[in-house]
Amino acid sequence: MDYTKILAEFLGTYIMCLIFILYLNYSKTYRFLEMITVIFFSVIIPVVIFYNHSYDFNPSITLMLYFNGTRTNSELIAYTSSQLLGALAAYSTLNLIK
Repeated sequence: MDYTKILAEFLGTYIMCLIFILYLNYSKTYRFLEMITVIFFSVIIPVVIFYNHSYDFNPSITLMLYFNGTRTNSELIAYTSSQLLGALAAYSTLNLIK
């Protein structure tokens, strides 16, 4: 198993969730399109370029790819675990900032 892909899932989910949480907590206006643009250009494109990985960043996408036959059992467990850990790490970082 390629551990750089698991790291990419963790870091991508961490950064994406952290930007989302910080934006919702500290922004006076909730402009959804602006937030999605920031997330796309700061997370998804660099991770795809740096890790050369087709990102999931979401357990539901990983599960869909598993049922489609694109992901194996071990990839399903590894990617979903790293995504959940990335989201928990983002939440923990927010609690440290407050």
